[in-house]
Amino acid sequence: MPQADGTAVVIPEGTDESLMPSLLTLPDVYLTGYHAARQGHVGPGKTVTVIGDGAVGLSAVLASKELGAETIILMGRHASRTNLGRKFGATHVVAERGGAGVTKVIEITRRRLARGPGSRRPHARLRAGVRHRPPRRGDLARRSPTV
Repeated sequence: MPQADGTAVVIPEGTDESLMPSLLTLPDVYLTGYHAARQGHVGPGKTVTVIGDGAVGLSAVLASKELGAETIILMGRHASRTNLGRKFGATHVVAERGGAGVTKVIEITRRRLARGPGSRRPHARLRAGVRHRPPRRGDLARRSPTV
């Protein structure tokens, strides 16, 4: 397997064998979401928007929570997945798309910024799945973008 040393995950000795099929996603799907969070400089107190509620997006929610993000906004339209995202640590779910979705995320982040000067922290945007066009002026990523 190419670059296996960069995607190997140690499973603790004594792990229940019945869990092994589920754990096979760790070196691929979870690490992709974790890499997105790390590249997005997610850390304690940060606000993160995860675009996409598929396996990678949900992994990015898990990773963002683990890295200490305070506000995690999950953009998705599949109720079963966004409910799971809330269990994984998403503090907000935005089902709207396009301009309506951008407006909703900006409203959420403005409320957070309105708490006072001490609460102003950079906002990371993590896009799960396919790479799209770079952000343009006026997009969701207007504040401290990292894709």
